[in-house]
Amino acid sequence: MIEVQPSLNMSIYKTLESKPATYAVRKTELKSTFLSPGRTEIEYNAFSSTIPRRITVALVANGASNGDISLSPFNFKPFNLRDISVNTGGHIYPMVSYKLKFDEDIFVSAYVDMYEALGMANSDRSFDISMAQFKSGWSFFVIPLTSTLDDSCGFELLRSGTTSVRLEFNYPIPAGGVEMIIMGEFDQLLMIDYNRHIVSDSTLG
Repeated sequence: MIEVQPSLNMSIYKTLESKPATYAVRKTELKSTFLSPGRTEIEYNAFSSTIPRRITVALVANGASNGDISLSPFNFKPFNLRDISVNTGGHIYPMVSYKLKFDEDIFVSAYVDMYEALGMANSDRSFDISMAQFKSGWSFFVIPLTSTLDDSCGFELLRSGTTSVRLEFNYPIPAGGVEMIIMGEFDQLLMIDYNRHIVSDSTLG
């Protein structure tokens, strides 16, 4: 516990009487949808109010997602994905389609984009996912939707609109189906007033 000097404490209280303390945080929302067997493409409206600053998409076998103890719910395979794109009110991300072929080891662009979107491409930080792991069960497709297309510390302006995710596969979805999991990240403000009431702008996001 941090103890603040009484004089500083009083100064904080006086400031809070006139305006609330404001904190910038990042809110996350999870969505999922079932992809039925035999399909080769799908478009899913993930968020319908505020456009997120970043989206992460992963695919897992439907049985694993629904409690089949013989399958791992953390085995995020690519399922022969050819392309993934995000539409936010007429803007398509990424701007260049992937044209992936995992069975022919054509997936480097998606792997590099994952590191770049998380701000780790030009730093000594890493979350230790190798290219071999990315292909065989650690497939996370990370797509930034910010104005700078990176994981900057800046606070993005709120943008309203529908955010949809489109997937195209080289081969039909296998028997049993696939569960698509989407994580959206949103900028949010938290405000705490003199009476310690907490207010957020989540009604906008």
